[in-house]
Amino acid sequence: MSVIRGLKASAFFCLLLALTACSQLFQDRVDMQTGGSNGTLSSLVISKSVLEKLPAPNQIFVGSAQKDRIEINWSAVSEATSYRVERAVSSEKDANGNWVVPPGEDFEVMEHSKSVYTTYFTDKIIDDSEANPLKQENEAYQYAYFYRVAAENITSSITAEDDSDYIMTDAATLLSPPPSVNASKGESMTQVVVSWERANSSDIKNYEIYRSLNSDGSGSIRVAKVVGNASQWTDTNVTQGVNYYYILYSLSSSGTSVQSSIAYGYALQDGAPSRVTNVRVTSGRGNTKNVITIEWNSAANASGYYIYRSSSKDSTLQQLTKVEGSTLTYSDSKSLKPNVYYYYEIQSYKSKDNGDGTASEILGPMSQSGKSAEIVADTSGPAEGYIISPPLEVTISKIQGDTSKNIITFSAALGSETCLSNSGIYSDYNSYTYKVYGSSSQSGPFETAIEMTNLIPADKDGYYQALITAAKYYKMTTINGSVESDKGDVVAPAPYAATNCAASDNAAFGTSTSESEDQGKANMNGVHSVRITWETPLGGADGGYNVYRSTKESSGFKKINESPVTDLYYDDANDSAKPGKLFYYRVLSLNSLGQGANYSNTDIGYGALTTYQYVRQYIKTTLNSQSKLTLMHKSGNTAKLGTESATGDFGGTLSYDAHISGISGRVIMLYTNYADYLLDGVTGSSTIAEKDAARALYEKYGIGIEGGYYFYLNGNTNTSAGMDTNGSMDGTVTVQGMYPGKVRYDKIKISGGAAGGGTYGVWRKGIDPGDDGSPTYVEADWLYGEK
Repeated sequence: MSVIRGLKASAFFCLLLALTACSQLFQDRVDMQTGGSNGTLSSLVISKSVLEKLPAPNQIFVGSAQKDRIEINWSAVSEATSYRVERAVSSEKDANGNWVVPPGEDFEVMEHSKSVYTTYFTDKIIDDSEANPLKQENEAYQYAYFYRVAAENITSSITAEDDSDYIMTDAATLLSPPPSVNASKGESMTQVVVSWERANSSDIKNYEIYRSLNSDGSGSIRVAKVVGNASQWTDTNVTQGVNYYYILYSLSSSGTSVQSSIAYGYALQDGAPSRVTNVRVTSGRGNTKNVITIEWNSAANASGYYIYRSSSKDSTLQQLTKVEGSTLTYSDSKSLKPNVYYYYEIQSYKSKDNGDGTASEILGPMSQSGKSAEIVADTSGPAEGYIISPPLEVTISKIQGDTSKNIITFSAALGSETCLSNSGIYSDYNSYTYKVYGSSSQSGPFETAIEMTNLIPADKDGYYQALITAAKYYKMTTINGSVESDKGDVVAPAPYAATNCAASDNAAFGTSTSESEDQGKANMNGVHSVRITWETPLGGADGGYNVYRSTKESSGFKKINESPVTDLYYDDANDSAKPGKLFYYRVLSLNSLGQGANYSNTDIGYGALTTYQYVRQYIKTTLNSQSKLTLMHKSGNTAKLGTESATGDFGGTLSYDAHISGISGRVIMLYTNYADYLLDGVTGSSTIAEKDAARALYEKYGIGIEGGYYFYLNGNTNTSAGMDTNGSMDGTVTVQGMYPGKVRYDKIKISGGAAGGGTYGVWRKGIDPGDDGSPTYVEADWLYGEK
């Protein structure tokens, strides 16, 4: 009996040792030495809290505005090894004057913001190159920029899936000079009033005002510094009859803007003639081809007049000419361009004999007929003119099955009621007709008019559509009575849509089973490129193709190729792609002029995961499943014995069995059709609509397996340990869903009662060699489960 009692005691002692070893496996993970010393095997059991995301930075700031760059800073996040910065651009303001926040899909990672290892980032928006000049007219000054930052935990140069949520800045703008700078012209005999609109920048501290005697602004000197909420300044240090030219700069605590446009102003001189009134365009509101004629009422005591012009493209006043005597009309034909509004102002002058054989001029006040003028008693308001212009937007589409006809779509011309760029100042709209010319050569001649039939009138969107006789190249004109505009730009029929557009699902092109090579071919999140393929449309696409991507099925598409693609495939190395993220793709066929109108069908795709990221995503599901068990988390060793099971959020079970097997402890975990996540990041706590949408993705695009599962598990993960606290794991889990494959545990070692070495066997279906029956496993270091 004593021998039996001794054997039982020995067995029980071994069981405690074994369960002690196993119990260490059930604790939260601890920091490990890179040399492979003992730690906890997080792939077996881990508290749920350990898997939660890094917290986002709790504060983010935009630096004071600068003329060429935007700087942002944020608070540090513990455990973050780097940060990811993304940007979106807004060009619209709401009814309250606030910048409209772009939707999430508009945010993109920039080349120099993929991994930021500090808590600040500088985005240089204007580089002062020929294509991106550091001048007021740069469009970058018209936009607002939004940034968002997420904390990352990068290991071995591959981003872990524990990235934080994003924290976003408020609207940030460059330090722009004030627009619409204006100076009074003869409104007073003692002063010149300089006015402006507030610049886009919200943190302007001051404006500096410079004055020059030269029309190009050279030799200017600073004459004033005013507060940032000011919108005008009065210059009282003026001399009558002297022309002044004013330039403004915006100042923030970080610097000075580029210069504003130059504003011309002067103080009225004694003896000046009166103001010119009733400046009006008498010919040249869509009824002339290359001239705009203006007239005005005479000014008392005037010897002649100076004519000035500005435009909807350039608000700076340009002096066109000088007319003498009683002339009260002028026909402007200087460099007039189509689809531009022109505004005219007239300045009277009086000749003066200086008594020494010389003469001078006394300037009268400028007419009140510029773009911003109001209609008052002595004026007709803005003197606005424009030449007859061809439609600004024209596209031609082929008709499949009918080579004799094409479809033309074009915008209403400037000056018609439905024109998209009407100034809104006047309502004397024109009733135009339109003509189309065809040619067999891009260089013409375009002499033969082509009949348009079944013309559909322009709607509120301002576009007409009609059938036209087929030709290789086209130009359009606008007709108003007997006047016909110049011909517009050359357009060619857009090719038919590319066919059978398909985006790859879970593919990795050129991937090796070498883990280092595998990582090198993926983005920093461990996601490989998506390959988009398509077939040539009927008739081909002479100009190649553009490829578009979106996070939505029917909107938000952006071109992702820099130059037209000439192959029938494109690999999208998407920096924004993360595990489980789906993207929509479509292709636009281009003609020889780079024009296109017909998109292919839309398909959905996503890239395969590297071996490293595959292990992480697999563990994401196993850890979540184990958090639902209770026995394994109890504090006493014997309390862990027994059996229980947990149910997946989307079906299936995980069964747990901890028992004595001989003189060893044995823990068996069996997954049966287990799933906690659906496609596109849908979890058990998601809304019913989100769950239905994820399942609908499977129904439409066939991703994963029926039901739309992310990781769908079947198989065992088992642990055995003897009284020496050493042991091993065994079992294989088959994965279905977005990323099908297998994970084998047979080479994971238990040493000193904890995970102590070995490798996972990982096989990714369709990527690693072999098939379901004889997979060739990639050996993934056991520490992958700990990172």
